[in-house]
Amino acid sequence: MDNGGGSVVTRELCSGCGLYILEYGAQAKNDFRFLTLGSLDDPTALPPKGEFFTQDRSDWMPQIPNTFQKREIKE
Repeated sequence: MDNGGGSVVTRELCSGCGLYILEYGAQAKNDFRFLTLGSLDDPTALPPKGEFFTQDRSDWMPQIPNTFQKREIKE
């Protein structure tokens, strides 16, 4: 699927309910999997390594400590 920015990504959905679980693609060199936090039974098992699109972060949303920050994906 084209993500609207010209990159082709694969999105995987839950086979039981159809909700979006994760996304990956060649643009991230298949090194990254972007997980939806609410899809994990134990979110502490896979702590985040970075944050993307931080230029759009709301003022009330704090930075996640000990992660890399990217204002936009192509940074």
